Amino acid sequence: MHTAVSDLPKTVGEARARGSKFYFTGKACKHGNAEPRLTSAGKCWCAQCRAEHSSSVNEWQKANPEKVLPRLANWRAGNPGKTLAAKRRHGEKIRAGLLQRCEGDRGKRMHRNALRRAAVKVATPAWADLQAIKAIYIEAGRLRSEGQDVHVDHIIPLKGIGVCGLHVAENLQIIPAVENLRKHNR
Repeated sequence: MHTAVSDLPKTVGEARARGSKFYFTGKACKHGNAEPRLTSAGKCWCAQCRAEHSSSVNEWQKANPEKVLPRLANWRAGNPGKTLAAKRRHGEKIRAGLLQRCEGDRGKRMHRNALRRAAVKVATPAWADLQAIKAIYIEAGRLRSEGQDVHVDHIIPLKGIGVCGLHVAENLQIIPAVENLRKHNR
């Protein structure tokens, strides 16, 4: 929130009239939190109450997947437009995040790269043909120098959800970067 607390409207009605997302009464809510409240909620929805509610909902969802998953599947089936829009927004956030990580904090980038190198090292068996692996990466480099946006992809991901692959030539392929980013670790 970029607005100072003193500049916020004092009531919900005033906040709605001004088009403000938050209002601040200066009084503690029934949970004892004296923070700006969300205008659109229609109840106490200060930052602390939102965090507590979100936490309890997340716990319930984790404890009751048999109730959550069918409801989610039904909603997605009934709202294909909203589902597609949400997927697009999520993809945009991921792409923006990837750009930000590359341009951002050098220490974080170095840490991520070190973790990746360690994962590759652990997944490379002693019997792997290192020359064949090197040849695949050289070919990808040649394609990139010709202007193609390609990645070297592990067919079975090194850190998959159900199974983890090896860093061997037989598990590597050169694919367009867009496809590799879309695939992630599936």
